[in-house]
Amino acid sequence: MLNRLAAEMAAEIASHDWSDAPYRLDRAGHQRAIDSPKRRTRDVLSPDQTDYLRTNVMWVTAQVLKHADPNLDLHEYAAACGVPRSITHRSNGSPSDAIVYGVRWNPTDDSSVQKPGAPLWRARLHCSVANLVVFKRLLAHTVATDPSLPDPEVESIGSTLREVTIVVRGYTQGIAAERAVELVGDASLSVADGTPAVLMAIAPFEG
Repeated sequence: MLNRLAAEMAAEIASHDWSDAPYRLDRAGHQRAIDSPKRRTRDVLSPDQTDYLRTNVMWVTAQVLKHADPNLDLHEYAAACGVPRSITHRSNGSPSDAIVYGVRWNPTDDSSVQKPGAPLWRARLHCSVANLVVFKRLLAHTVATDPSLPDPEVESIGSTLREVTIVVRGYTQGIAAERAVELVGDASLSVADGTPAVLMAIAPFEG
C-alpha cells in the first residue's frame, strides 16, 4: 500500500493531462478538455508519446520517493500514476522489470536507490581570452541556469590565459567534465580570439 505522499503524488500525475505538456506551461491538474478555444494549442502528443512522458515523470518522482521510503512498491506506484499496462507488464501478463530499472540503483548495493539528483563536481579549466570583462559576463550567463551552484571563479595566470573553476552536476565524472568544458568553452569562444576550454582537473565537490 502506498504511503500518503506517494499516493497523493501519483494522483496528481495520473490526473494531469500530459498530451500538450511540451508546448505550454500550465498549473498542476491541467485538463486540456476544459481549456478555452483561445488557450487550447493545436500541438498535441500521440497517445504513445503521452504515455512515455507520464512514465518518465513517474520514474523521476519514484526516485525521490523510493529513496525516502525503501518499501515503496514501484509497480503499484506506476499503476497509480496512470502508466498503462503495456508499459508496466509484459505480453504474458507478468510485471515488467522495466519499471524497476527505470530508477537508479546503487551499484554497490542493488537493494537501495541512489540519492536523488546528480552529484556535484568542481572542475578547473584553462582558456585564453583577451577581454576578461566580457568573458566573465558570458560565463556567468551560461551557468545561470542552475542558481543553486556557486558562481564560477576566474583567475588570470598569463597575459590572456585564464584559469576557471566551475561547479557542475553530473552522474559520472566524465559527464561532468564534458559539461564543464562545454560551458566554459561556449563563453570563451564567444569572445574575439577566445580559445576552447581545456580541462585541467576535476573532483567531487563537497560544498
